[in-house]
Amino acid sequence: MYKTPSSHTKKPLNPISIHLKISAIEKTGIPGRDIYEIPNSDRTFPDGAHYRIEISGVERPSTLEALIDEAIKRNIPVHRLISTVMGSTLLDKKELKSFAKMASDAKMEVIITPGP
Repeated sequence: MYKTPSSHTKKPLNPISIHLKISAIEKTGIPGRDIYEIPNSDRTFPDGAHYRIEISGVERPSTLEALIDEAIKRNIPVHRLISTVMGSTLLDKKELKSFAKMASDAKMEVIITPGP
């Protein structure tokens, strides 16, 4: 059985250090805890929605197809896709058109970078 060297053992969190961190955060004007009592915002996106779901790293039409299928299966709206890293350099013209059509049919906004 593998034994962790004593130099790598985790030390228990020091509760005082947590309080000091929270205090430091609060001094900057950021709440040190979740604020559940704040009212809901009346601000919305143009279609009336209060939030958006964005997924990055969708590089291939096959990945987009799987994402759309899973979003439908789980009834989760996905509003925007970001193709990063290699961007459009990974796809040929036919794949780009397929990618755009699938996203459009699923009512998903797409941002594709031109390349690295």
